[in-house]
Amino acid sequence: MRVIIYSSDKTSWSLRPFAWLFHRYWSEEIPVSVFGNSPLPFALPDNFTFTSVGQFQPVEEWTTDLIAALHSIKDSIICLMMDDYWLNRQVDEQAVTWCQNYMHCFPEVARFDLCTDRLYSPGIVDYDKVSYLDIIRGDPEAPYHFSYQASLWRREYLLRCIVPHQSPWDSEMSGDQRLRATGGIVLGTRQGPMRYTIAVQRGKFTPDGGYQTPTNAMQPRDVDYIRSQNWIPAEYG
Repeated sequence: MRVIIYSSDKTSWSLRPFAWLFHRYWSEEIPVSVFGNSPLPFALPDNFTFTSVGQFQPVEEWTTDLIAALHSIKDSIICLMMDDYWLNRQVDEQAVTWCQNYMHCFPEVARFDLCTDRLYSPGIVDYDKVSYLDIIRGDPEAPYHFSYQASLWRREYLLRCIVPHQSPWDSEMSGDQRLRATGGIVLGTRQGPMRYTIAVQRGKFTPDGGYQTPTNAMQPRDVDYIRSQNWIPAEYG
């Protein structure tokens, strides 16, 4: 499995804390492919690679660049994350592996939510079980089935549902209908094997999780270390 991140000149500063927390709470070996714009002015860990998809563009071209990134890789199943999804507790690696294996067994699964995005969606029903994981499925007509919260994605479904020239927020909204049209299903778990803080909200560093509070706040010791490294630009607070 490969983790895919689309970053940009505006947000690439967040890759250093992202990488540090990724190693702390997940793995130093899982390959992470970062796609962005200008070459980074700092080094990333050895399991991270950086590829430029071209010069920085307005947010309305976010999907255009993401499509280019997805076409440049061959992995059938990927983990898609954002550069400000900062892990705040240990990832359940076994559970992630089970979710990935489940997708290999059932090709109709387009997306497997790794956090609790599906758990709090309308109309969830119990769908299956794998060991201690309770697999759930939400109402296919509910919004945000096509969500960019951290998930395993079948790359072919993702490419069928993304259209160019959209912001991530517009893409999430319009992607729901296209995903339903593919017949692909979206699953999640009651356990949520991955927990993270959306570290930047409304242009500010939000270690308490903002609207995610309290369950997804960062660990205070992690915040202290990140600040001690001067990884947070002054304009983000």
